[in-house]
Order: sequence, then C-alpha cells, then structure tokens
Amino acid sequence: MGPRKWFVDGTLVNTGDKELTVSAAELGTGEHTVELRVKDETPFVRSPIILPDLTKTRTWRVTVSQPLSSRAELATDKVSLAQNYPNPVYANTTFTFNLIKPAAVRLTVHDLVGREVATVVAGTFARGRQEIKWQALNLPAGLYLYRLQVGSTSITKRLIPQR
Repeated sequence: MGPRKWFVDGTLVNTGDKELTVSAAELGTGEHTVELRVKDETPFVRSPIILPDLTKTRTWRVTVSQPLSSRAELATDKVSLAQNYPNPVYANTTFTFNLIKPAAVRLTVHDLVGREVATVVAGTFARGRQEIKWQALNLPAGLYLYRLQVGSTSITKRLIPQR
C-alpha cells in the first residue's frame, strides 16, 4: 500500500499516519466528512496501456451536535465530576470537577459499606474546571466510591486501587 492521506471536509489534514485523531472542539458543530485515501502501489502485471486508478477511499460522516471539552463528562452549566484518571489506580490519580460558581467542596473516598476512608480535599474553590492530583498509596486494593459534595449536590463515582 502507498501513502495514506486523511481529509476532513475536503481538506488534507494528515499524510502517512494509520490513525487520525480530531477533537469535536476542533471540528465544531454540524456535519463533517472524514476520508482516508490509500493508493495501492502493489506491482502487478497488466497491459501497459490500461492502468486503473487503484486509490481506495473510505468515508465517514460525523455529526457534532455540540463542541466538547477535553473531558466530555464535564458540563459547564452545572456541577459535574469526571471519572478519575487513571482508573484502576496504581499510585496516583487525578480527580476533575467543574463548578458553576465559587463554592465549598468536599471530595471523599468511601469503602463499599459507606465508611469514609480518606478526604481528598475540603475547601473553597473558584468557578470552573478543577483538577486534584491524589496519591492512593495507603488505600488497599479493592473497589471504593468517591463522592464530590458541593452544597446540596452530591456526585459519586467508582475508584479501583490496585497493587
């Protein structure tokens, strides 16, 4: 196979790579066309007079209804909590949440019985996206829940530390 050419909405955006990554935010809202064109340069025996174009094209239609942030789980019009990353956790993990206004925040980790086993953070945070890096070294392997409490809003997700 010959060179790969990636097109988005008719514009060449990449040459040579086997994969193409384009964020929804880069595309913007609306319908888009993504094409991969690969020219087959495999030698073959044919009449020297008739040489067909052996470019293979694969086309995808993509619809973006709303541009997304780099963390699609985070909404900007409400308090939200993304899944921690990485998960499973071997040593460190990052919690990401969004606040619509400055607020008192409490982020805690609980065992499956509901006992609080760690307080990740407790304090007042500014409006917007917040990232908290946390070491889970003292947490035994297993399944836990982490809870973000902001005023009367409570959001809970799973945390899986492994050793």
